[in-house]
Amino acid sequence: LIKEISGKFSFKINIWTFLFIKTFLAITTHYINKDWKLQNLLLDFVQIYEYYTGENIMNTFVFTLQNF
Repeated sequence: LIKEISGKFSFKINIWTFLFIKTFLAITTHYINKDWKLQNLLLDFVQIYEYYTGENIMNTFVFTLQNF
């Protein structure tokens, strides 16, 4: 689906921690479609089992893009 988007788009990464026990990461993309309407697409929502360092966040982001 991302390959079908013409023009530019942005990504947003959100991280939530639930009761200091579980951590989740969501990756969304935002773009304007051919009809000039804002579109939002959830690419992935995963539980993070390791510390959410910059490197782990980047690895999750890259893995998501490669497999979407």
